[in-house]
Amino acid sequence: DSDDYVECDYIETLMTAIIKEQADVVCCDYIDEGCRKRALRIEKKEILLQTEEMLEDFFEGKEFAYIVCGKIFKKRLLEGFRFENVAYGEDTLMMLECFIKCEKMVLIPYSGYHYVMNPESITNFRSELSRWQGWMHRVEFLKEICDDSKLKYRFSKPANHMYAQYLFASLCVNCKYASEEEFRCFSRVYKDYYSKINARDVKNWGKALVLWIFFLFCGLARKIVQIHERTK
Repeated sequence: DSDDYVECDYIETLMTAIIKEQADVVCCDYIDEGCRKRALRIEKKEILLQTEEMLEDFFEGKEFAYIVCGKIFKKRLLEGFRFENVAYGEDTLMMLECFIKCEKMVLIPYSGYHYVMNPESITNFRSELSRWQGWMHRVEFLKEICDDSKLKYRFSKPANHMYAQYLFASLCVNCKYASEEEFRCFSRVYKDYYSKINARDVKNWGKALVLWIFFLFCGLARKIVQIHERTK
């Protein structure tokens, strides 16, 4: 991002590591200069050799698995890649694609990247609404990866849980903040999204019920969400 900055030895440190380790990707930690809550940090050197190891860190919430900053990549991993035109999740889409191609990823406990959060750009309700398509695109791609025969046994269940979680989040922001036209747009595509989950994919029975009601009666579900929001 244009308001972020790096330490003077940042490129040298990452270049040294990728050459020494003969890795496809080297990831460092970052320093948060804003108010954003940190996820799990890189506290020690780790070498990841399999897609399974990278996905484990993804589902554990390790932030290196979601963002492209603080990394150096071998050129071959990026050939043919283009960031997709989505409002949210383009970093994650790239990292998931990287997990498939990457044969060796190295994590180093070095914080050379400074992430700067501009208070004026913090996500607001309207921009959050514009992100739901990016959310769903991201978790659909995740489900595709985890449905691979080699990964399905270990990762299909958490991928389905995450898919249901993001579908519920998308439903809520549309019920709360969407205009009538935006709400109709979401309602039209919802049934296709809903068809890809089942009740056991949703850990909370209340959320499962709202998702089901929306499938049958989207207007009623919208009123339930709005009433719940007002009574918090």
